[in-house]
Amino acid sequence: MVNNIGASKNLPEKWKIKKLGEVADVIDPQPDHRAPKEVPNGYPYVGVGDFNNDGTINFEKTRKVVEEAIIKQESSFKIDQNDIAFGKVGTIGNPRYLSYDKRYALSATLVLIKSKEVFNSYLYYFLQSQQLMDQIKRLTTGSTRPTIGILKLRELDIVIPSEKEQQKISAILTSVDDTIQKTEKIIEQTEKVKKGLMQQLLTKGIGHTKFKKTEIGEIPEEWEVRRLEDIISSTKLGTNDTANGNMGLPLIKMGNLTFGGFNFSKIEYINAIPQQYESFLLKDGDFLFNTRNTPELVGKTAIWHNQLEKAIYNNNILRIVFNKEIISSSDYVAYQFNEGLLKGKIRGLVNGTTSVAAIYWKDLSKVRVPIPNLNEQQKISEILGSLEEKIQIETNRKENLSKIKNGLMQVLLSGKVRVKVDEEEVTTS
Repeated sequence: MVNNIGASKNLPEKWKIKKLGEVADVIDPQPDHRAPKEVPNGYPYVGVGDFNNDGTINFEKTRKVVEEAIIKQESSFKIDQNDIAFGKVGTIGNPRYLSYDKRYALSATLVLIKSKEVFNSYLYYFLQSQQLMDQIKRLTTGSTRPTIGILKLRELDIVIPSEKEQQKISAILTSVDDTIQKTEKIIEQTEKVKKGLMQQLLTKGIGHTKFKKTEIGEIPEEWEVRRLEDIISSTKLGTNDTANGNMGLPLIKMGNLTFGGFNFSKIEYINAIPQQYESFLLKDGDFLFNTRNTPELVGKTAIWHNQLEKAIYNNNILRIVFNKEIISSSDYVAYQFNEGLLKGKIRGLVNGTTSVAAIYWKDLSKVRVPIPNLNEQQKISEILGSLEEKIQIETNRKENLSKIKNGLMQVLLSGKVRVKVDEEEVTTS
């Protein structure tokens, strides 16, 4: 039998390669590919995009279909606890454990996998492995909406260690997954706390009991409302020069800004020394506003806090420096722009087409900003900033755990590192 992995000669002794269709039932839930009739208040029709980050089904998000679809499915197969759903249209792979605490149907974008000959959780992890995804890449058709057929899925090669090793490998990877899920819950809870505090602090402030109505909404009596142009000391668009090298000065572009932060996964450079771009060098506390982008992304705002040692910015970004006698924290203004009282006002300034949009200074300058006293601005920024720092720490932790998991999967599922079974020492092949 021809195998797709091409590495069987490197497998440990007694490890086998079998087809997925041999070790599991691979079931097409909609073999006729006819979508059932949708109805209000019907039964969930679960597709590849209907899973939450923690692997549970988002039943509220699913399409709702007639009961006949459920009856048809139940007459053909039964979903058991911890059966595996596997994407075959759109998103290929991304296996998820299924529960069956309520009635629902699976759509044609998924296949149902019921393990027969291998430990279920071992199969779940192998279905996530690079070894499997490399096979799928060779078999997938379609570029805009990738698809893999049920027959090809059944022919995928699965590497099978002894049952005890399967259980041990699964236990190790499950332990890492449990830690990742706990970290995700901490992030989710902290984001909820931040959202609630942000709503309170950006509209009610700290310790206020008396409020007044203004053109931007109700705010504490002691706060002022002033135009943006009246609270700044300078503005400057970035350089017109384009990136021209792989080293030199990092060029911050609109894609590097997020709503409240930065994404440095893709950095471009201008081959120059800092002195050549002195007026465009970013300084701590600079307020950066994205003036041109798509309608959904234009208006992104972030504060530069020396995230990189030296950097400049391009002409799709406006740098605003505030009058320090009025604004003690540029972070406070950014919170108001991105999430606070000014979020809707900023969206209302967008001009342009469906693909390209802009916000012009002549309009932005007239935006009215709620202004607490200098000390309160600082306190609001510190409270929200501490929560953002916690979220970032936990996000970094989650990313590191994911890297550890991927590394473990690579060596454990290939047999390059052997697990300890019956008190035997871990060995490497």
